[in-house]
Amino acid sequence: MKTFVIGFAIAAFMIVTAAKAAIVTVSGQIVWGPQSYSEYGNGDVVFRLSNSAPGCGAGFWLRSSDPGFKQNLAIVIGASLAEKVIGVHAYDDSLWPGSGSAFCRVYAVTVGVP
Repeated sequence: MKTFVIGFAIAAFMIVTAAKAAIVTVSGQIVWGPQSYSEYGNGDVVFRLSNSAPGCGAGFWLRSSDPGFKQNLAIVIGASLAEKVIGVHAYDDSLWPGSGSAFCRVYAVTVGVP
């Protein structure tokens, strides 16, 4: 019985923890960045929008090893140079390890409002 209770408690904790993670969505113009860091992920890129998403107060980051990194980076740079609005979908539970501030890892980038 004790093993069952411990197992149930661990399973419940895992479900509650997993339920907190979400993909957040926000749109806006890039107001800071993009900025690349060679010391973190061999070229991770961070940037900030004119609007922030819950849990992503510092902005967003692109992990250089992610599939689609170059494509997402091209959209971010193009939107920054053209001063266009982009939409960002990001993981609120995957924060950039290069800062103590909350930069959320990008899942997808769209041109215009998502």
